Amino acid sequence: MDVREVGPRFPFLAGFGSGWLVLGALGALLAVAVSAAAFDIGIVAALAAVAAGSIVLARRSPEALLAIWLASSPWLSFALRYPELQSVVTFDRIVIPAIVLGLVAKGVRRDGRLPRIHPGEVAAAVFACVALASVALASIEKGYALRTAFDSFVLPVALLYGVRTGFDVARGRTAIVAASVALGLVLPLPGLWEFATGSDLFAYQGASIFRTGIVRPNGPFVTDNSYAMIGATMALFVLWSPRALGVKVRGAATALWAAALAGCVLTAAIPLFRTVIACTCLAAMVPWLVEHRARSIARAVLVGLLVGIASLPAILAVSGTSVFRDRIVDPSSGFSRAATYLAGADIVGDRPILGVGLTNYHEYFVGKFGDAWYVEVETVGDEGAESYPHNNVLSVWAELGLIGLVPFAAAGIMLAGYCWRCRDVEALGLMAAYALPGITLVTCYSADLNLTVATLAGVLLARHGCGTDSLPRPGS
Repeated sequence: MDVREVGPRFPFLAGFGSGWLVLGALGALLAVAVSAAAFDIGIVAALAAVAAGSIVLARRSPEALLAIWLASSPWLSFALRYPELQSVVTFDRIVIPAIVLGLVAKGVRRDGRLPRIHPGEVAAAVFACVALASVALASIEKGYALRTAFDSFVLPVALLYGVRTGFDVARGRTAIVAASVALGLVLPLPGLWEFATGSDLFAYQGASIFRTGIVRPNGPFVTDNSYAMIGATMALFVLWSPRALGVKVRGAATALWAAALAGCVLTAAIPLFRTVIACTCLAAMVPWLVEHRARSIARAVLVGLLVGIASLPAILAVSGTSVFRDRIVDPSSGFSRAATYLAGADIVGDRPILGVGLTNYHEYFVGKFGDAWYVEVETVGDEGAESYPHNNVLSVWAELGLIGLVPFAAAGIMLAGYCWRCRDVEALGLMAAYALPGITLVTCYSADLNLTVATLAGVLLARHGCGTDSLPRPGS
């Protein structure tokens, strides 16, 4: 990778690129994490060291700190948390505020005032405030609900604002691409191990890699859908970022980039979510669909059909496996989703304005329908409803009511509109990959996913400011 951007702020690294800085810092952090995991007494000391290092680096180069966080968060979020159960101090809660403050301070120094917040970010902030109010007034498990509201809603909107307005693309683009490649190379490894051995490599309390007797790897995250979705969004960013950000990938770096892309795609596929795979393919086509004419699109569709026909022998070869029958062709999960939506609509109808309270859906479902979810609940095709909503809109509406759903929907629509007005087809495709699987999965409550998407979308949208006129025009 062609790197020339560290220099004046890091004179002792003259001649080295920010990619080397990221890799070196990442190695040091991983060493600290391994030591902390081996010796419990070192957790607090390690968190203190991370806090001190984050403050220093956020002041000197918040872009480098953001890149280090992106590559290390899946692993250090598991290793560095105190206490281990119901953690109060975590890696993300230390590093993310430092990144945001560093980037916002940089924007203030550049513009002489606080960077302007976009209406979509205002709506997202309002949604976060509604979630916090619901925690105080309605949530049953307030500690869990507060962690969900802060990690999944407050931190991501702050990070999106900070990255979009303060990230200097010209200085930080190589570091962020290097970090995404580094993450893509290693992200599928724990999933492959879990799939092959059936053992949970990163065992969070309450998490499981088994569902209906099938291994559904979750990698270094709490849930398998977070693992798949982060793999999908990272795959799109690795695919688009070199061209979009103007980073030249040459020589051996090309092989690393290709391997990272394959790793991200594999990560998205391992948990066996049909919706995630299909929506990622659709999102990957967004920039191409916007830029090309109808004749080119028709030609590509024809090529796709021919490739599909050529793939039939491979499909037939695996069609007899239990995994293929359960996850690809069995319609029962679709019937169960429909029944779940009907049951969720009943819950929404009970409290449409205020909702039942953040993280209260399962408890309310059990109180309304009973523990035996297959009894006295809406059924479709003889399949009963599940006690979790499996839909972003339904989940937000049921738990936070219309007062939460309105800013939630407004934030997504306005931010997508901003991408469209800027002709930022990559950011728009990334948002599509994030939003579309929410039709059949609850993805908006995943802190890891929301923070990752906020980072990647913020970097892409930062091309429209910070003096980056010399960069390639988005979508060009």
